[in-house]
Amino acid sequence: SIQDSGPIIVHCSAGIGRTGTFIVIDIIIDQINQHGLDCEIDIQRTIQIVRAKRSGMVQTIAQYKFVYLAVQHYVNTLQQRIQAEHVSD
Repeated sequence: SIQDSGPIIVHCSAGIGRTGTFIVIDIIIDQINQHGLDCEIDIQRTIQIVRAKRSGMVQTIAQYKFVYLAVQHYVNTLQQRIQAEHVSD
């Protein structure tokens, strides 16, 4: 399985824009998976934390918006899955 194969390496041309976008989304999805949908989701703070490790992560407005859209899509999909499970019970 993929989870058993070790860490994933992500790198775009400069290693900060698209890479940072992917990393921020992954961190937030992991946070949701660990703490549930009621956890505090702070995208701006997560980007700041990642930028503290490597300057320039998530470079453009489009990348910033994509983080929000990806997280929103994940949350909506998870909510739909939970509702479907309740209906089938």
